[in-house]
Amino acid sequence: MATPFEELAGSPTIHFRDGSFTAMRRLLVAWDDALPFLVELYGGWRLVGDELSVDPPSHFPGVPAALVTDITVEPFPPDSPNSNPAMTLASAANGYDRALLTVTYDIVFDLDNRARRDLPAVPAGTYLTYRGAIGLESVATPGRIWKWAVDATAVGDDVRPAIITPTEEFTLTWYRVPQPPWDAIRDLRGRVNDNPFLNFAAGTVLFLGVETKRDFQVLDAGMWRLAYRFKVRTVPSTATAGVVRGWNHHYRRHASASEHWLEIADQDNHRPYAAGSFAELFRFEP
Repeated sequence: MATPFEELAGSPTIHFRDGSFTAMRRLLVAWDDALPFLVELYGGWRLVGDELSVDPPSHFPGVPAALVTDITVEPFPPDSPNSNPAMTLASAANGYDRALLTVTYDIVFDLDNRARRDLPAVPAGTYLTYRGAIGLESVATPGRIWKWAVDATAVGDDVRPAIITPTEEFTLTWYRVPQPPWDAIRDLRGRVNDNPFLNFAAGTVLFLGVETKRDFQVLDAGMWRLAYRFKVRTVPSTATAGVVRGWNHHYRRHASASEHWLEIADQDNHRPYAAGSFAELFRFEP
């Protein structure tokens, strides 16, 4: 049931600067309703039997992407407590008739992955953000596969010419996750994508691991923040237009010079980097 509230005169206020939206509302509720109303505003997860149920967060009226990020609760008025004269540290705190909630709204997430349609789908009530950097990487090669251009003599093994390859690093941060997929995280670290991922070809994205943070709730289930880190290596094929080579491809001199980046494997045909499905990283653990 929705908690009844009043909004003070002069509320809300809206601040917009350089594309950043912030709004603030000042809301009055009964003192005993303050904590339930806080949970209602912020949203989260509840355990219903053995099943998780999501309470979606409140958004600023007319701005669905502006969610509650900060709430301050204080007595209203502050000088009229319903106090207990025999109060101890083990007893309840002061009580009041009403509470004033100062609620801040910010646009933190791209709802429904609108900014990048290639981001993985995540369950309702959770959110995903993208942060990345595009760069280059130097890959050393043995000198014996090269020759000096001036006189066609072989380059010695003590010279290791470097080849510049395109790389990208990005972090996908998954917010408000009640049951992180711990088994999938441990199994997939050090693997490459077995299918296209964020429009990168199979075998080109390496999962580096995750940084985790626990975001506690006032009531019921807690939430986690998972910052997944990935690194991309894409080397254009010299033989086939539009084809790229990834982490299991290495430079090799070829007699026909039609393809220099070739996949390697051990004697049992195992690649250095095993493949896996990164979709498992964005599902709740059973």
